[in-house]
Order: sequence, then C-alpha cells, then structure tokens
Amino acid sequence: IEEDVLLNIKHLHDVRMLLKKSQFSNAEWFNFGLGLGLYHNTLKTIEMDYPRDTNGCVRECLVKWLEKADDVNDKGGAKWSTLIKALEDCDQNSTADYI
Repeated sequence: IEEDVLLNIKHLHDVRMLLKKSQFSNAEWFNFGLGLGLYHNTLKTIEMDYPRDTNGCVRECLVKWLEKADDVNDKGGAKWSTLIKALEDCDQNSTADYI
C-alpha cells in the first residue's frame, strides 16, 4: 500500500475489506471518525441514522472520509497514512499494523 495515495469513494470496498480482515473493532467507530477529521455533529447524525448498527456507522464514516467531508483535508486527507494514524489514535494498533 502506498501510504500517500489519495483515496476516493471508489476505494470504499477496499478500505472496508482491509478493516474487516484486520479485526477492526467497530465499537471504536466514533473515535476513529474523529481521528479521520469528521465533526462530532456529523458522527452523531450517522449514529442516529444507524442506531445499534456499528457496521453501518463504520461504512458511513468511511464514506464521509472518502468524500473529504468536514476537516478531513486538515487531518491529512483521505490517504492510507491518515487512516493508519486514526487507527493508532484510537488504540487499534493491530489493525494499523496490518494495513
């Protein structure tokens, strides 16, 4: 994986599959989203749209990230390196190492 390649919505499936294969804890989706540069209000909206569905929350969080919503560009943009940093910041180190 080239860490500085810019990702877009076409990469959604690839990112989801990597997270799934690496045992990402969906329970951490909210803090993960904050680490990616999404606003609290954006994440609360996702949470309301997908109550008790952490899988759906992770997916929509990634969609917003890949669409470069909120402060995504200020956090480094939609890149593998940004994804890895956000994973490390929410203590998902084994997932970050896998990627």
